Amino acid sequence: MPWKKRNPSTHVIEQDDNGNVFSVESVYLVKQNQAYDGYFDKTIYVYTDEDKATEVCRKLNKEYGTKELCEFTEDWDFVEVKDPDFYAEAHFYTVEEILLNEEYE
Repeated sequence: MPWKKRNPSTHVIEQDDNGNVFSVESVYLVKQNQAYDGYFDKTIYVYTDEDKATEVCRKLNKEYGTKELCEFTEDWDFVEVKDPDFYAEAHFYTVEEILLNEEYE
């Protein structure tokens, strides 16, 4: 999100398997959308690794996404609900990046 100002004083850190420490500037939310059952952008998982969040999101879309109502890429990324009149019945997952310790201006 290039239009957002990142706070360089973030104090959230993570360590990889090799012992390298790095700061975490954002997290990735896996969100469920299933309006008929009351899920509107409901965060169900939070990851510091974008690739992991995307992997989980794609698995969920492949297993639970309503293929007859939603359009997905061949990798199972959500594209759109095919017919907006059936949005409430659609079931899909997305990933959203959220910045940590973002400055409020």
